[in-house]
Amino acid sequence: MKKKLSMLLAGAMLFGTLMGCGKSADDAASTPPASSADPGVSEPVQTDNEPYKIALIAPLTGASAEHGASYRSAIEYKLAEVNAAGGVNGHLIECDFYDDKGDSKESVTVASLVAEKDEYLACFGPFSSTCAIADAPTFEDAGLVLFAPSSSHADFTGLGDYMVRGCNTSEIQQRFYAKFLANFYGAENVVFLYLNDDAGNSSKEYFTQYFEERGGKVMSAVSYEKEQKDFNAILTSMKTQNPEVLVVYGGYADVASIILQARNLEIEAPIMTFGAAQQQGLLDVVGTEGDGTLIMTALDLDADTPQFKEFSKGFMETYNVESINSHVLNMYDGVTCFIDALTACGPDRAAIAGYMRNCTVEGLCGTYNVVNGDPDKPMGVVTIKDGLFIPYREVNPEYTGVIDD
Repeated sequence: MKKKLSMLLAGAMLFGTLMGCGKSADDAASTPPASSADPGVSEPVQTDNEPYKIALIAPLTGASAEHGASYRSAIEYKLAEVNAAGGVNGHLIECDFYDDKGDSKESVTVASLVAEKDEYLACFGPFSSTCAIADAPTFEDAGLVLFAPSSSHADFTGLGDYMVRGCNTSEIQQRFYAKFLANFYGAENVVFLYLNDDAGNSSKEYFTQYFEERGGKVMSAVSYEKEQKDFNAILTSMKTQNPEVLVVYGGYADVASIILQARNLEIEAPIMTFGAAQQQGLLDVVGTEGDGTLIMTALDLDADTPQFKEFSKGFMETYNVESINSHVLNMYDGVTCFIDALTACGPDRAAIAGYMRNCTVEGLCGTYNVVNGDPDKPMGVVTIKDGLFIPYREVNPEYTGVIDD
């Protein structure tokens, strides 16, 4: 089975390359996007049925391309598993990939291309809350479910009956982070540096609220702009406040720059960041300079479920990576939810959306419920040691994952 799965994945990626994956919206409008599964690829399952189709909108190029790559590989891997087992009700599942470059205007353009195609039964992505919120009206009008794996902004799932997210809301996430820092880690004062976008601003507000409710103090909260590279002035100012923890909200490239610049300024406070930074690209840049960084994530690397153990081994071997990030987790779980919905409801867009918004998912790290499009996933803590992501409890066995209020 593993050999067959690997061959299917290899064939799928080759097919994507030949079809010109990662096109811009203009290219996608003139050329059919790449497909992740095709009856003629590798070892096809024999079927006379037409394939069912889904779409992915993600930053396949640009500054956030590693996030898009995580989404794409998770979809490829899951669909290879499903198709190797015969698909759903005798239909293989194919995915077309659309590149929005992580830009909200580009994402809206691509969303229109996807929404006008009747053959799609669901769309996955985009990456950021800003792009997902911008795309939501298009998918609501089209009656096509939009599963946004990493859209944490509270407003997203309230924008229609076809919106589903794959991560906890910012409020749930930040409540856990504040609880961890104040109740377990024992921090009394922190500074907060965050990307100035929808998710960044809401994260800052929620974290400040919940941390200060527990007696902590956010001494300063400073935003930075997308594509900003130089953080020295902000960090120099924050250093004078002598914080116990430097809390950072941003993508992995931003966090990598902040870690290195903070170390260069001899800021001794440990850095705590969030799941978006849990990417191999972060480790590639910071190496052991990132040791001690805390990462709050929905991906518990110590998950004891048989499905996570099997998946992590196969996924890391297939893609030659040393770790799995929360974006892979969220996307894989989301496609699992879609497959369950399609199996139960058939190719009915409205029924699929209704199922996915209120269901129970057998996720990689455990079972969780989705209510009105919002999942309630367990949260975990990862740290960096010797330039690698490891479970936090490996360096602090007192942390069990359960934090008292």
